[in-house]
Amino acid sequence: MNQIKQLKDEIRSKVKNLKLKIFENNLEKYTEFSNLIIKNIENLDLYKKSKNIGFFAPKVVNFEPNITSLIKNSIKSGKNIFLPRCIKDSNGNNNLEFIQIFNFDEDLEIGMFSLLEPKKSLKENTNYNEINVLKSLDILFIPGLAFDIYGNRIGYGPGYYDNFIRKLKNYNYKVILIGISFDFQISTEKLPNNLNDYKVNYLITQSNFYKFN
Repeated sequence: MNQIKQLKDEIRSKVKNLKLKIFENNLEKYTEFSNLIIKNIENLDLYKKSKNIGFFAPKVVNFEPNITSLIKNSIKSGKNIFLPRCIKDSNGNNNLEFIQIFNFDEDLEIGMFSLLEPKKSLKENTNYNEINVLKSLDILFIPGLAFDIYGNRIGYGPGYYDNFIRKLKNYNYKVILIGISFDFQISTEKLPNNLNDYKVNYLITQSNFYKFN
């Protein structure tokens, strides 16, 4: 287990440095690649047909694919959009709760890890019911530092998404998991993983679309 963690940490460090090398002095390329990802998502039948979608608010300072305009346009088109808050679950484990937002510019606040998260007040204003949200999601878009061509993913380390997906699958086995990343984050070799790691069903980059079993 420790060896797997060490390998993952090495990959995380490599990808973070690669992102900086590619984008730090070329924000135009970052914007261009992000917009290509958005276009590929918008052309996806799964996205077009889905009503309830879980997105993530991109941390652009870390050069996560900037899908902000996609989130805004999805809301405008009438889709129900949910974004995550980082929480501790009843067992004290890192987890997420997805809360519906209605206005990207007004409904978010700075949360853990300096991430944009839905305001806590939205839970009260929308009569938040976690199980209903879990059951309703059609698609969950997932960030990551690295993916491979087999659907494996390496996140940032604390396990928020893997723990959430485990909970999600207990209520909604039909939900589609879609990873989003840039081409250079994709490995042709199998990434190190363990039993707690979940694979994605699809993976979208600026120039490719992968479908996994």
